[in-house]
Amino acid sequence: MLRIRTKKEIKDVFLSLLQIHHEGFSESKEQVLQNLSDCQQAAVAVGEQLERELTDSAEIVHILENYCEVIFQISQDLQSVADQVPQLDQMIQMVADRVSVLPAKYQILFMPYKAAMWDSLESIWMAAVKDPDCDCKVIPLPYFELDPEKKEMQERYEGDRFPSYVPIVHYEDYSLPQELPDVIYIHNPYDDCNHVTSIHPSYYSKELKKYTQKLIYVPYFVTSGFYSQDQRVLPAYYHMDHIVVQSEHYMHEVDGIFYYDKILPLGSPKLDHVIRICKEGGNIPGDWKTLIQDKKVIMLNTSIGQTLSDTGAYLSKLQYLFDYFKNRADVVLIWRPHPLLKATLQSMRPEYAGQYEALLSAFQKQKVGILDQTPDLASTIAVSDAYIGEISSSVVNLFGAAGKPQFMLNNYVYEDYMEAEKRRIVIGDICEGNGHTWVSTSIGLFEKDRDWEHLRFAGRVEEQAHWNSAYPYAAVAGRKLYLSPLMSTKPAVYDTETEQFAYLPDLIGETDLKCRQVFVYKEHTFYLSCDAKAIYEYDITQKSWTKHTGCMTEWKKGAQFPYYEDTFAYRIRGNELFVTASYSNRILKFNLENGQYEFLKVGEDGAGFSGIELIGEELWLAEVHSGRIVRCSFSTKSYAIIEMPQEFQVWQAIYGRRLAHTEIWQMGDYVVTVPGFSNGMVKIDRRSGEAVMLLPELWKLPENRINGFNSKAVLNAGFSRKLDENTLYVQRNCDAALLKINVTQETCEECHPVMSKESLAHLMQGEDGFEKADTTADFSRKESPFFSLGGFVDDLVGDRLEQVKIRQKEALRTMAANLDGTCGEKVHAYVRKELDAEYRKAGRNGED
Repeated sequence: MLRIRTKKEIKDVFLSLLQIHHEGFSESKEQVLQNLSDCQQAAVAVGEQLERELTDSAEIVHILENYCEVIFQISQDLQSVADQVPQLDQMIQMVADRVSVLPAKYQILFMPYKAAMWDSLESIWMAAVKDPDCDCKVIPLPYFELDPEKKEMQERYEGDRFPSYVPIVHYEDYSLPQELPDVIYIHNPYDDCNHVTSIHPSYYSKELKKYTQKLIYVPYFVTSGFYSQDQRVLPAYYHMDHIVVQSEHYMHEVDGIFYYDKILPLGSPKLDHVIRICKEGGNIPGDWKTLIQDKKVIMLNTSIGQTLSDTGAYLSKLQYLFDYFKNRADVVLIWRPHPLLKATLQSMRPEYAGQYEALLSAFQKQKVGILDQTPDLASTIAVSDAYIGEISSSVVNLFGAAGKPQFMLNNYVYEDYMEAEKRRIVIGDICEGNGHTWVSTSIGLFEKDRDWEHLRFAGRVEEQAHWNSAYPYAAVAGRKLYLSPLMSTKPAVYDTETEQFAYLPDLIGETDLKCRQVFVYKEHTFYLSCDAKAIYEYDITQKSWTKHTGCMTEWKKGAQFPYYEDTFAYRIRGNELFVTASYSNRILKFNLENGQYEFLKVGEDGAGFSGIELIGEELWLAEVHSGRIVRCSFSTKSYAIIEMPQEFQVWQAIYGRRLAHTEIWQMGDYVVTVPGFSNGMVKIDRRSGEAVMLLPELWKLPENRINGFNSKAVLNAGFSRKLDENTLYVQRNCDAALLKINVTQETCEECHPVMSKESLAHLMQGEDGFEKADTTADFSRKESPFFSLGGFVDDLVGDRLEQVKIRQKEALRTMAANLDGTCGEKVHAYVRKELDAEYRKAGRNGED
C-alpha cells in the first residue's frame, strides 16, 4: 500500500523536476549534464519506491523508464534539450496524475515488548486498524531481563504470545530507516534506566524518534488518576511527541513541566480493554459457569506487595476470609493470587511458605471457591460482581472502570466488631472554646457533653468524605472552629453557636490540600500541608488567602520523599514558626508576619525529625528513625544527642516506615516523648539529660484492644496534648484509651472516649460507606467498625448496591477520561487529525 508520506515526497520530487526542466537546462554544459543525471536518478528512486509499496506499479514504472530514456537521449544531444522539455513535462504529469489517484495510507507502528502489557496499546490499535487510511503493524521488541540466579541479563522475545487476532511482524523483518513510519506507539519509557528489564538499545526512545514523525508513549499501568514522583520524569519523555495520561487531574500535578504541552489526557487503553471484555462477557471457563450459575461473584485479589508487607497477618486474614466464604452458599469467591506469590514466599519469606501452601490446598480441597490461574484478568473482572482486597492494587482501578463495587479489606480484622467498639472515638484534635470542648476525628466533629463517655456527634461537612479523615484536625478562633483539610477538597469552618458548617472562600487552583497541622496566629489561620506543597495562610478579617510555596519547594530539594514521610510538627515562639519534616534534617524557620524564612540544619544529612520543642535558647528535636533526642543551641549552633534508655525499642512498620516518637513535650523540668512505632514514653531530665521509661506498663497490649489494631500498622499513640506543666493527655491507639498522665508523680488516670448510642445512630443514618477519600482515590467501602465484610456481601446479594454503581461512575470521572471505553478511538482520532493537518501544511508549503 502506498504511503501518504511517499505521495507527498513524490509530489515534492516532481515539483523539483519540473523546475529543473524549465530552469536547469539553460546553464553550462557541465551543469546541464549534472541536472540531467539528477533527474534520471530521481525518477529511478521514485520507481523503486513505488515498486516497494505497490502491488501493481508496472504502468507508472514504464512511464518513468521512458522518461529516463528521453533524459539519456538528451544527454547525447544537448542541442535537442529545449525541444524535449514538453515531452518530459508531459511524462512527469502523467505519473503525477496516476499517483495522485492512488489510495495511500499512514503507517502506524505499535512496538510493545511484553505480551501481558499489550492491553495498554490494544484499543488504539483497534481504532487504527479500522481506519482505511492507516496501515498498522505490531512489532514486539526484544528485551533483556535480569536473571536473579545468574545475575545477568537474558534476552527475551514474546512475539508468539500475543492474541491470535493480532498479526505480528518480526522486528528483524522491518527496517526503521527504510520505512520511516508516521507514528510509533510504545509502552516502555525507561530506555537504559531500568536495571531489571530493558528494551534492546536499538529501540530506545531516542533511537525510535530518529525514524518517525510522531513517537507516542502510553503508560502500561493504571492509577486512581495521579502518578507517583518516580513516573513524572523518565527518559522517553524527552523524545516523545505525546504522552497519553488518564485524566486532566494529572496535568494539574505537572503544570509547568517541560512536556506539559505534549500531554493527551484521554484515558487509558487498559481501561478500554476491561470495559470491552465486560461488555462481551469475557472468556469464562466452562467449569466456572457450572459453579457460578445465578450466584453473585466476588473476586479476591492477592498481590505480592500486600503479602510481603506483613505476611503473618495477611495469611491469617486469608484464613478468616476462607472460613467466612465457606459458609456462604449464595456467593462464589474467585481467589486470584499473584502467579509468582508461592515462589516469592519460598525465596523471601520461607518461614511462611508452608502456611501459604496449606491455605492454597485447603481452599481447593474444601471447595471454598474458584482458584483463578487464568492469564486474562479482564475476563475475571467481567464475570465478577464485586471486588474485595487491597486498596493499593491497580486491579481496583480496573474494577472501578468496569462499574463494579469494591470493598477494601483491613488485614488486621479477624472478627466482627462489637457495639462498644463502634462507639469508641479516636481523637484527632481537641479544641476548647466558649466553654465547650470539641473533638475532631476522622469521621466527624464531636462535642464533649457531660464526660468522655458521652460524646455528642455534632456533624460533618456533607459534600466531603465521611469515613476517610476529611477534617481530623482543627483550631479555634472565637466562636469558629477552623477545620484542616486532610482528605478533603476545601478548608471548612464550624460555627459553634449556629452549629453550622461552611466552606472558606476557594483556594484557587487547589483541590487536594493534604493539610494536618492548623493554628491561629492573630487574625490569621495557618495550614501546613503534609506533603510540603505550601503553607496556606487565611486572613480571617479580609477573607483572603496567601499561599507560601517557596519555602516548601526549597525544603524538598535534595530530600528523599517516600509517600509516608511528611511535614510533621511545629512550635511557635513570638512571630516565628518552627517546623520539622521527617524527610529532612533542616528545620524550617518561618516568619508569621511577613512570610520570610530560613532553614536551620541540625545533625547529619539523611536524618529527619518528628517532635519539636523550644526551650529557652535551645531547640529539642526527636530523630525519626532511632528516637534519639537532639538538643541544639540557637546561639552556638552546637548540638548534643540524648540516647534512649536501653529498654526503649523502635521497630519498622509495614512498608518500611520508622517513626520512634510522634511528639515531644516540655513538662516542667522534663521533656516527655509520645510513642510512634515504639514501646513506650520516655521521660528526660532537662538538667542531667538522663532518660528513663515513663510508666512502661501503660503500653503493654490490654485484653480489650481494638479489633484491627496491629503495632506494625498503627502508631502506639496518636493524639497528645499538654494540659499544664505537669499533666499530659495521650491517647493509646490499641484500645483508644485517653491517658491523663501526671509526669512529675508518674501517675495515670484512664478513660475511654465514646459517643452516645444516639450519636452512633445519627452518625450512621443514611450512610453506606461508599465514597472517594479525595480526587485521586478509589470509590469504595472500607472494612471498619462501621462497615463489615458480611454487610457488604449481604448488600451485594440483596441487590442493594445499584445506586452505588451510579455514584461510582460519577465519582470516578477524575480517575480517567472516556470511561465509556473510547480512549483508543479518541487517541487515534487526535493523532490522525494532527497528521492530516501537518501533511496539508507541508503540501501548501511545497506548492509555494
